[in-house]
Parts: sequence; C-alpha cells; structure tokens
Amino acid sequence: MTRRFVPMFISIAQGQRRRDDGLNIEGLKRYLLITHGYRLDAAPQINRSGKPRYFGAAYEEVKQAIGEEIYFSVTHTGSITLTGYSCREIGMDAEYYRKLDYKPLLERYFRPEEADGINDAAAFLDLYTRKEAALKLSGRGIESLRGCSVKEPDVYFLKLDFLKNYFVTIAAGEPITNEEVVICSLH
Repeated sequence: MTRRFVPMFISIAQGQRRRDDGLNIEGLKRYLLITHGYRLDAAPQINRSGKPRYFGAAYEEVKQAIGEEIYFSVTHTGSITLTGYSCREIGMDAEYYRKLDYKPLLERYFRPEEADGINDAAAFLDLYTRKEAALKLSGRGIESLRGCSVKEPDVYFLKLDFLKNYFVTIAAGEPITNEEVVICSLH
C-alpha cells in the first residue's frame, strides 16, 4: 500500500511564552486547510501522560473527513513556540543557541556512545534536540532523558535549518525529508 503524500506543517509563534502557546488552534486550522482543504473548529486537550492530543466529537469529525489521525508536537525555546502537525506520530524539539557548560549535562543525561565526539555547545545542543525529539515521539517525559537513546533503530531524525541560531529536530518512526515540511508563521 502506497502512502499518500501529506506534508508535515510547522507553525511558528513569537512573543511571550505560555504553556498553552503550542496548542494554538490556528496552526492546526492552517494545516488542515492547506493539506486537506478541511476547516476545523476544535481545541486540543492534554492526555494523561501530558501529551497534547485532539479528542471529542469535533476531532472525530475531522478524522473521519480527512481519513487520517492528526498528531502534533510542541516545543518552546527563547521567545518562540513551534508546533509540528502531521498525519503520523512525531516528536519535535528546538533550542536557541547559547554558550553553556554542557559537560555536566552530557555526563548526567547521555550515554557514553552518544556523548562520544561532543566537544562544544553547538554539538551538544544538536544532540540534545535529537534526544528530546525522540522522547516526545515516544511519549515519555523529560525524566526519561538518560534512558532514551538517539541511536534507537526505529527513530529517524530531520534537522531543520530555517531559523538562525536555533537547533530544530523532528523525530518520526519512518524517514522524513525536507520536502515534507511546510513552515508557516502565525505572526
């Protein structure tokens, strides 16, 4: 069975960071309109594990209309919030580049095989966004950071370079390409 090509959609919101910024319904509405021609009037909720999901009658209506599940992942860093929407499970993380004392973090939260070759803050932040994206994909919380590996065989990563001074990584259970990603600013 050949999968229909449906792009992944990333919305960018700038300004004051709030816990619910990534749950901004405007990004999802744009995703559904652009990728499926469908207009949505529903809001997300947080499931028991703390991961945002769409539930209820409005979501079931959308799922039936487009014939696919809707997944999303939220990340905050600096003054931006990124939300990735997809018809497949994804995890996404972003970090603003900054100088930091990364060595204690590397020793505490990363396995030796992951830490090998990490010798500056940029390499550390690149690795960290991969690891957190993998955690978000799995639905595990940040407390599982050491137990999760970026070298798991069924996790694929895509590094995005569309924001200067930001490391942005998407994780999925199958390969992802840049051609699948649509970027949209909400402001």
